[in-house]
Amino acid sequence: MVQLEYFNAPVGELHIDVASGSTAWPSSITFSGNVKVVKDGAGTLAGAFQLDDVDFVIESGTVAASGNDMHIGSTAGKSASVTVNGGKLSVSNQFKVGYNGSGTLTVNNGIVEVASGCNTYIAEKTGASGTINLNGGTLITRRVQHDKGSSQTLNFNGGTLKTNYALSEFGLIRDGITVNVGEGGGTIDSGNLSDATSGSRVFVAAEIGGTGAMRFKGGKTINLEGAMGWTGGTTVELGTRLYVADNANSATTKSTVLGSLTVDGKTKTADENDILVFAYAAGGLTASDLANITFANCGKGTAKEVVEATTIQVDFKDPAWKLAADANWSDLVEIYDAPAADATVNIKADTDRTLTIDTDATVGELVFQGSGSVTLAVSSDQTLTVGDITGVGAISNSGTIVKAGSGTAAIPFDNASTGVVVVDDGTLKVASKTGEGTEYTVRVKGGATFDMNGVGDVNVNVILEEGAFFTNTGGNLGYSRDQAVSLTLEGDATVTASYECGLIGPGDAATTLALGANTLTLNGTSTFRLSNTTITGTGAINVTQGTLVIKNAGTGTTGNDCTLVMGGGTTLTIGSGTQLTVKNFTNNGTINTSQNGMLNVKGTLTPGNNAIRYLTLANGATVKATGTAQVVNTSFAASGTINIDASDIPAATLRDAEEGIPVLTVPTAQVPDGVDWEITGAAIDNARWRWVADDGGTTKTLRLFKPTGLILIFW
Repeated sequence: MVQLEYFNAPVGELHIDVASGSTAWPSSITFSGNVKVVKDGAGTLAGAFQLDDVDFVIESGTVAASGNDMHIGSTAGKSASVTVNGGKLSVSNQFKVGYNGSGTLTVNNGIVEVASGCNTYIAEKTGASGTINLNGGTLITRRVQHDKGSSQTLNFNGGTLKTNYALSEFGLIRDGITVNVGEGGGTIDSGNLSDATSGSRVFVAAEIGGTGAMRFKGGKTINLEGAMGWTGGTTVELGTRLYVADNANSATTKSTVLGSLTVDGKTKTADENDILVFAYAAGGLTASDLANITFANCGKGTAKEVVEATTIQVDFKDPAWKLAADANWSDLVEIYDAPAADATVNIKADTDRTLTIDTDATVGELVFQGSGSVTLAVSSDQTLTVGDITGVGAISNSGTIVKAGSGTAAIPFDNASTGVVVVDDGTLKVASKTGEGTEYTVRVKGGATFDMNGVGDVNVNVILEEGAFFTNTGGNLGYSRDQAVSLTLEGDATVTASYECGLIGPGDAATTLALGANTLTLNGTSTFRLSNTTITGTGAINVTQGTLVIKNAGTGTTGNDCTLVMGGGTTLTIGSGTQLTVKNFTNNGTINTSQNGMLNVKGTLTPGNNAIRYLTLANGATVKATGTAQVVNTSFAASGTINIDASDIPAATLRDAEEGIPVLTVPTAQVPDGVDWEITGAAIDNARWRWVADDGGTTKTLRLFKPTGLILIFW
């Protein structure tokens, strides 16, 4: 048998740290003698607890009091306290706060749970005293009981008392216990009682006073037996019933509860129009009883009239708007009133229905409930502005859907739609693709994100405004699945390919990338593909991360006036049979030489140290001399006049380079004839060029040289 005993210990702290997944299990634990014991760690400390002259603090993990009853203040003349700041205190038998001595239980966070059918006693024996402070967290027990003690107090200041047993008799809080509600308020939860046990009623026999507010919840009936006198207001959650007994305390209790009654409809959905929230056993309610509660606040910005004389019923129109037949939005608003712009509107359909947005509508969220599937149809020239749409079967959008709010929404994209989706803020994900046919247009505002979310066959036209983001998370879309068919920039914007995605039309049909004068940054870790894509505009594609793949179905990918910049660590793949034409190209990345695609540069080529397999320089193009030769390892072509821009080569570097400054290295057989190479920007006048055979003779390098002179002497 293992036993932990601390008697007459010096003032200080004893920390018991039980690691996660472990259990320390002495057969009994007795703390005594002016010591503070702190339970740390995510593991479990288990045993039979008898506490005297000790402050026991639970910071995390679990304390399991098993075997005998747990005593706080076990011995007459001695005191002890338990403070729960986190984790859980689980008591398997009776829990006695002040058994023979003085005990205090303070719950600041976490859970204290006493086994079903067992009680929490405050001051059980003659002369004992006990206090429970519910400052936060939850105490779960059959009842809070007292017997012969001299002082017994229960203080609410932010915490919850919850029953786990169907009870009557002395009630959840027995009379004779002093109950105070502080500014943090208190909650009584009717718990998880079965409807078949004791009428599912929880009895509160003690009087409750104080300056705070009380909340009643749990969905069952709570009988208020004592005189209730708190002054901070009363909130009843929908579905929970308050019942005032017909006794000498009824007038006080009615006055307290009815004086400022709030019905909280935010956490429950009503199935009926009339929700009983208060009942009086006999005698009825007078006009003066109802004077202060002409309206009860039902949450979500609604307030409905109180009716009848013997009960208070909230005339609460079902927050789930019932879609009994196909209907227009304007029809439902006529029935249920227009919702607030930030409201959550629940739409309930038990069979398949269509809800048509026939007028501009703005709500916080649309939630579709019930066993039926709902098609949400937005009519032409109408706009639905919403933060999120959940539970919808399909969306048929001929108008405009605006995704508002900073959160993330995921909605299905129906290709039978012809309308526009605007991502005004936050993130909009493609939840699924349904239907066949025409394309969606998605406009993304600055700072907002449109996410393909791994869903293919969508065929979207994406418009990115200044500072907008287009991404793909959730899974690769691969080579063949239809994706975006056009991408248009109306400002500098970003594409993040977390998984493979790109511009790929049905059957590899033509796609377009309209840059305008803007910069498209590709910063994803995966691959972005341009398939049979025509690139228009004078802007730039700046690849800072990941892979850019260019492929086509025979017509070539063109960007005659654009700039392509491959950053360090990036990869460019030009598919076999594909021709990529750009104005300017900067090669700081790696070009995939396993493919046979051709790169055509019309403007400036800025070489890198990575080889290009096929390269053509158009008449009038420029090769920038950087000191590193651009290697072309298979096929090179040039015609007309090609400029060699030597402006970045210092005079000293050019003068000292005995073997010249390398510019281009190509297969010997590919050195073009008849090309006029013109040197511009050289730091030394009359710099010259020539092709120099490399070792082995299989390649030649175009090099820059300093000028040379010839002196003729006649005599």
